[in-house]
Amino acid sequence: MWMWTCWIAEATWLAVAETTPEESELLRPVAARLRFLALSEAFRGGPSANHGLWVDRSGDPAVDLGMVFGTDTAHLVVLRCRQARWEWLRCLDEYQSQPLLAAAAPVEIESEIDSLVFRHPGPPLVTDLGVINNANAPLTADDEAVLDNVLERHLLPRMRLLRAIQAGTYSGTATAPRRPAAAAAALRWSRRWAGLLPLFGAGATLALAVRGDFPAAAVAAAASYTLLGALVVGFGRIWATVWLLRLPAAGAVGLFALLTLHPQWWQSPIGSWWAATTLATASFGYLLVEARNHGVAAWASITRALTLAVVGAGHAFLVVVIGLVAIAPALIEDGRALRDAWLHWPASTGLATLGIGTAWCLAVGVFAQILWDDRPITAPLAHLRWRR
Repeated sequence: MWMWTCWIAEATWLAVAETTPEESELLRPVAARLRFLALSEAFRGGPSANHGLWVDRSGDPAVDLGMVFGTDTAHLVVLRCRQARWEWLRCLDEYQSQPLLAAAAPVEIESEIDSLVFRHPGPPLVTDLGVINNANAPLTADDEAVLDNVLERHLLPRMRLLRAIQAGTYSGTATAPRRPAAAAAALRWSRRWAGLLPLFGAGATLALAVRGDFPAAAVAAAASYTLLGALVVGFGRIWATVWLLRLPAAGAVGLFALLTLHPQWWQSPIGSWWAATTLATASFGYLLVEARNHGVAAWASITRALTLAVVGAGHAFLVVVIGLVAIAPALIEDGRALRDAWLHWPASTGLATLGIGTAWCLAVGVFAQILWDDRPITAPLAHLRWRR
């Protein structure tokens, strides 16, 4: 039955290509989806006990992939599956221009995006014959290219941070001629554990600030970003993408504005909690509107915007601790007084100052997104892309 479905999908794809341009443009997404789902089914099941044979998820008898499109043509199944995935991805990249896709519900579009790069449920989809005998086979270069595209163009703009983290831990582990599958698995696990280290530094920064040890908190915050930078160098661009580094970069702009204000704002932070709450609420509202404008469902937009606001607030807090405690005393008016204040302030006063600074930098970082040309706030910290 699966082989017949593959033949029907291939025939449908060829038939659509031979119709009039108007009909082909209308029906191309339907044919592309059918072709991809049919061909990719062989790579979504578990491993088979027989080398080169595939047992589908329903337990039906094994299928020899080498006999699908003729004798000894397993490579054609892989090749056509990859071609079908790229065609379906192009349709999803422009789904708002496709009449048969434009009316789809947000959850339906996200489900189709998930099927492009993930099994249901499970790790990313691997389009390679090796996955037939090893369910944990590493990604191929083609799989990584698709994953990179989906991560930047679909997962992050829709604020799907958990899916983005899952994609980031697998990307960059493609099997090279000199890298066995075991090495790729080890690299994947190292990515997961390494991702916790900067979080420990951020947690230490917060704990030290609550205790009132602000100089030590600044050291911990600087160490957290230093470690993050070292890991970016080691693991590459895709791993860094999930850290949303545009948020601290834009928050640093807000820090510059804080350094130019009159010192009275930190000497007597009156009404700081009300101001911080107002700024944080405005930032959340902006993120909520952006999520809805990117086609996120109503309830999902609330939870995702809130999650992104928390991540942005964490970045802003680290930036403010480093800026106000370690940098500002050397640059601003009454810098000596600010340095002495961090050494003698009670924890409550210092936290009030850091709180309003964090809310300010978060708001500046969020609203600065309007200055980026056609880029969402979750876009990678890069400006050039070598793509069609």
